[in-house]
This record gives sequence, C-alpha cells and structure tokens, in this order.
Amino acid sequence: MMDIRKLQKKLLKEELKRSRQKSFFWRRGLPGILLVLVLFFGGLLYTTNRLESSLEENFSKAGMAVGARDYQQALDYYEGIYRRNPTFHLAGQALYQSAEIKNLYQKRYPEALLDYLSLQQKYPEEYTLVRNAQLRIAEIYKNRQRDYLHAAAEYRKALDLGVENPDRIQYEIADSYFRQEAYKQAVEAFAELQRNYPQSPLLAEAGYRVATVYSLLGESEAAIENFREVMGRWPTSPYAIEARFGLAAVLEERDNFAEALSLLHSLRGEYSNADALNKKIEMLELRMKKKQRR
Repeated sequence: MMDIRKLQKKLLKEELKRSRQKSFFWRRGLPGILLVLVLFFGGLLYTTNRLESSLEENFSKAGMAVGARDYQQALDYYEGIYRRNPTFHLAGQALYQSAEIKNLYQKRYPEALLDYLSLQQKYPEEYTLVRNAQLRIAEIYKNRQRDYLHAAAEYRKALDLGVENPDRIQYEIADSYFRQEAYKQAVEAFAELQRNYPQSPLLAEAGYRVATVYSLLGESEAAIENFREVMGRWPTSPYAIEARFGLAAVLEERDNFAEALSLLHSLRGEYSNADALNKKIEMLELRMKKKQRR
C-alpha cells in the first residue's frame, strides 16, 4: 500500500513540475520568441522597403540620364537594378532599357541581343516587353548584321506573339528573303501578305515587288501580269508609276519597243527621276532606229 502512495506522490510531483515548465514557457518563453520573430520580419521588411526605394530612385535617375544623353550613366543604373534584385518589379523594364541603350545608342549589337533574349527568358510574364524585344531582335539581324534568313525567322516569331501591324511584319519577312536573293520565298511571303491582309496599305508595294522578282527571275509573262495588276488595282499609287516603268523594261526585253516607248512617254511629268527616264527613252528610240535600219 505504501508503495502505491509513494508512486502517486512521485507522479503528482512530476506533473506539477511539467505544469510549472509549461507555465514559464507561456509566460516568458513564447513572448520572447514572438518578439524575436517580430523584430526579424520587421527588419527584413524594412531592409526590403529600403532596397526597393533605392532601386526606384535609381530607375528614375536612369531615365533622367537618358534624357540628358548620358547613356553610359543610364546603363550603369539599369544594369545595377536587375543585378541587385532580379525580382524587383521594375527589373524587367530595366533589362529592356539596358538592351535599348546598347542597341540604339552604343551600337553594341551582340550584347543587346543577349539582353533582349535574357529578358524573354527571365521575364516571360512581361508580355509587352517580350514582344518589343522580339521585334528588336529581328531588326538587329536584318538591319545591323545583314543576316536576312535569321531575320525572317525572328520576324515569324514576332508574328506568333501577336505584334501590332502584322502586315508590316509580314512585309519585313518578304523583304528579308528578297535581300537574301531567296526570290521564290520572297514571292511566297509577299503573296501571304496579300492573302492574309487584304486591307493593308502595303498591297500596292507588295504587288510591285512581286512583279520585280519575276522580272529578275526572267519570268517575263508573270512579271507583265503583276505589273499590269498594280497599274489596274492601284492607279493612284506611286507604285503604279513604278510599275509602268518596270513594265516598259520587260516589254523592251521582249522587243515590244512600241508599247514600251509609249509607257515611258506617258511617265513624263510623273516619274520622279526625270533624267533616268529621258535617258531610257533616248536609248529605246536608238534601239528602234537600229532595228528599222536592219
């Protein structure tokens, strides 16, 4: 019986001891831990807010530096922003502006390309920036590096992103092929422009370019047909005038001197390069006289 009582007392003492420990924790320990946590997260929030304020200030300074044409200073600010905090809400914009400075003002095209591509990879949610970067990539390949086939592929990507003025981008694709002398692909791309964008203001020019391509390829029938189409569909367009000049050249190659000469005479007072027109007329008249003598 005594053993049972001793055991009960022992258990009671242990329970009282645990209760005191729990009471101390709730009265002293927990508030201390909570205080430490509050101080830690408060300090973290304060540091984050200070950093973001500093980055916002630097972003503003970068804009002012651009306005003052101090592009290197602006670049230093922009690069510092996305390197210090890539998750900052203006980091994507800072990276894009860095690429713009390298591209437009410093002619550092390979580095600009890397920045545009990095933007697309790191900030895909920045849809407008990603789309604009894609256009810049295509423009660099076409106009700076003269890599026309690569440019055509990059313009295709821009179309897939839903850029504004897609007819203009389709024209750039066709023009890139033309400059590469990939004439068949150029004709297909111009035809795609005419088919997909029937209201585009670029249709007359596209038609003229197609006729020119056929002329370069020696496909005179197709060239004549397309030159006449431009003249008939867009008679008031400047490209209708160019089409008449181009048609005259093709007709001359086919020894249809009379119609070619008639077209050239009709261009007097309209064709922009009067000297070239008069020289063309003189040469054609000379050829006609030589043929008549024979």
